[in-house]
Amino acid sequence: MTLADRIVLLRDGKIEQQGAPLELFEQPRTGFVAGFLGSPSINLVPATLKTSGGCAAVVFQSGGALTLPSARAKLLTGADGQEVLVGIRPQHFSRASGGPLRDGVVSYSAVADLIQPTGTRTFTTIKIGGVDAVAELQAHDVSSHGERIDLAIDLNRVVLIDPASGLVIS
Repeated sequence: MTLADRIVLLRDGKIEQQGAPLELFEQPRTGFVAGFLGSPSINLVPATLKTSGGCAAVVFQSGGALTLPSARAKLLTGADGQEVLVGIRPQHFSRASGGPLRDGVVSYSAVADLIQPTGTRTFTTIKIGGVDAVAELQAHDVSSHGERIDLAIDLNRVVLIDPASGLVIS
């Protein structure tokens, strides 16, 4: 038995999005839906899209960039220079194993600013693009404040949001 087969999210009395709970979580149509579902909530990092020659990257305002998967880059042609909010869910981080990464997963080195052990999981606050972000890791993936950790970020699952309209960019 499931609690709900379909949900409807309202904003200011209007339907923002409706569908299966997991569908809304994984494929939000707006920044409101992306931020409403999930705990801890999605990390939103301001960036600029840079596209060239079939490649795309998000360049953070404070410096640094992440290259998006090639399948994603194809959907972003003509979006060069567009301001975006990069939505990365805490569950889309993992501790990098040092081995080869699959397509669309990138390595990112960060310092653990805050560690919140919960038993089987540890919520770790890091900086990404100069913004505090929460990474949900395994219980023993980080042991002390100030520790430098190598993370893997699954960019296949990021949400790109147009900050002006609030709409998710395909």
